[in-house]
Amino acid sequence: MKFIVANRTKENPVQLLRTLGYIAINKESYGEFNLVKQLAKNSFPRFHLFLKEVNDKSFSVNLHLDQKKPSYGKQTAHSGEYEQDNPLLEEEAGAIRQLFY
Repeated sequence: MKFIVANRTKENPVQLLRTLGYIAINKESYGEFNLVKQLAKNSFPRFHLFLKEVNDKSFSVNLHLDQKKPSYGKQTAHSGEYEQDNPLLEEEAGAIRQLFY
């Protein structure tokens, strides 16, 4: 699920997402922040998002739900859900949008 959020706050976006339980899983690459939010003590399923600054007033969010750990060796393919009509994704996207307003 991809969407744009307006950055109407002066706070660091990664810090804002931490208030929802997100943690950065690696350093910024290609101008994107890579963050996850675990739904259980076990690491999967989890929300996974990529956050990229579009301009000084907005961010692009690419959010999906990882159902299981990648199982293809060193490749990044995994069982992710990206559907717009997934209620869990819709609810999480709403919470993220509220953070930035």
